Amino acid sequence: MNSNNENNFLKIDLILRKQFLVKHWQAYPAKPANCRVWGRFLEIKNTSGQAQLTLFKLGADFFEENEWLTIPFNDSSEIWSQILIPGDLIAVQSDERLVLLAPNLKPLEVTSKERFIENINKMKKDWLLWELWGVYFRAVKLFFENKSFLEVTTPIIVSHPGPEPTLDPFVINLKKNSKSLERYLPTSPELNIKKLLSSGVNRVFEVTKSFRNNEFSEKHLPEFWILEWYRNGEDLEVIKQDIKELIHFVSCSLNEFLKKRGISDFLVNKPKEIEETSFKSIFHKIYDFNFYPETDFQKLQDFCIQQKIEYRGVQTLEDLFAVVTLEKIETTFLSENLIFLQQYPPYAAALAKRDSEGWALRFEAYWQGFELANAFCELNDYQEQLKRFARDNELKKIYGLNQIPPDELFLKYLQAGTPPAAGVALGLERLFMAILGIRDIETVVMQPHWE
Repeated sequence: MNSNNENNFLKIDLILRKQFLVKHWQAYPAKPANCRVWGRFLEIKNTSGQAQLTLFKLGADFFEENEWLTIPFNDSSEIWSQILIPGDLIAVQSDERLVLLAPNLKPLEVTSKERFIENINKMKKDWLLWELWGVYFRAVKLFFENKSFLEVTTPIIVSHPGPEPTLDPFVINLKKNSKSLERYLPTSPELNIKKLLSSGVNRVFEVTKSFRNNEFSEKHLPEFWILEWYRNGEDLEVIKQDIKELIHFVSCSLNEFLKKRGISDFLVNKPKEIEETSFKSIFHKIYDFNFYPETDFQKLQDFCIQQKIEYRGVQTLEDLFAVVTLEKIETTFLSENLIFLQQYPPYAAALAKRDSEGWALRFEAYWQGFELANAFCELNDYQEQLKRFARDNELKKIYGLNQIPPDELFLKYLQAGTPPAAGVALGLERLFMAILGIRDIETVVMQPHWE
C-alpha cells in the first residue's frame, strides 16, 4: 500500500475488479456470523500511516439512525483498495477480514464518491419520511377504532369503478378459463361501502388504494390511498367534527413521535382556524354576483367574461362551474385555515342529496392548498340515482370517455331501502402532505409511477 497517498490507496483497477468478481469472489455470500460491522463502502484512506475504512453503516433499527463510520482497517489483503467502489456492500468480520456481500454494478460514471454521499443523505431523509408515513397510517386507523367504527375491506377488482364522469378508470380483463369479463380498478370504494350500509352497520370505514388513469400533478397520482367513512343516520355536521378531530389526532401522533426520537427535520402543522363558507356567500361577498341553484350556463358564462376567466372549449354547465371554482373560489382560501366549502349547485351533487332550495347537501374540506375531503349527505333515492347514472354517462360521452353500465347491485340495495347516512372520502397522501408541509405527492411514494 502507498502510505504517501492521502486519498484512495490506488486508483480503481477495473480489470482487476472484473477478474476478482469473476474468478475469486464467492458470489453473494450470507452476512458472516462473526460480522462486526457492515454497510456500504465509501473509501479506504491512509492517514498518518494507518489505513482507515469509511462506510455507511447499516443495521440500525431505524434507517435514519444508520451513520457514516470510519474505522481502522487491518485486512492484510491489499486488493480491496484497488477494486472496491462507492456503494459496494461489505462486511468487516471480528478478525478484521473484509467480505464483499454484493458489488455495486451501476455504471462507474454514476458511482462517484460525491454522488454516493448525496444519494445516501437523500435516502436517509426519504426513509424518515416513510417511517413517518407508517406512524401516520397507524394513527388514522387507531382514530376510527377508538370511535368504534367497523373497518371493512372492499374489492379491488370491481364491476363498476365509480360514477364520477370526468374520471378515466383503469380497465382490466378478468379471465376464467376461456371466458373473460371487462372489469375495473376502483376510482373510489364508495359504491361498495354503501352496499354494506344497507345491512344496518352504524359506523364503517375503509383505508384502501384507488386508481384514476391519466392523473399526474404535484397533487395527483394514478394510484393513491383513500380513506372513506360513513355514519348511518347522521348528518354532515358530525362528519365535519370527525375531520377536525382526525387532523388533531394524527398531528399529535406525528408530533409525539418526532419529539420522542429527537427529530427536528419536520414541522407538524395544525389548522390555524376553522372556517365554514359557501359558494353563494363567496360569489356575493367577493364578486357581487348572485349565485343560486338555478344559475344557468349563460349567467355563469357572463360571470366568466366579467372576471376575465378563460373558458374556451367548455361544453357543459358542470365543466364551467369547475373552471370557475378553480379560478375564483379556491383561490380565495387562506391556506393555514381548515375550510369547509358547502352549498354546491344541484348539477354538482354527485352522489349527494339536495335540500329544499336545490343546493347539494355536500361539502369539501380545504387546508394548506389541498382539497382534502369530499363529503355527502348520501343519496338513497333509487329513481334519482338512476337519473344520475344516466347523466354521468352522457357526460362521459361528451368527454370522450367510455360509458359504464350502472352498478346493478348498488341499485338493488337502493331499491330495497338504504338508510339515510353521511359519508366522506379523504385523500390520505394529501392530509399527510398538509400536516408536514410537503408540496409534491411523488415525495411521499416509495417508487415513482412514471419514469
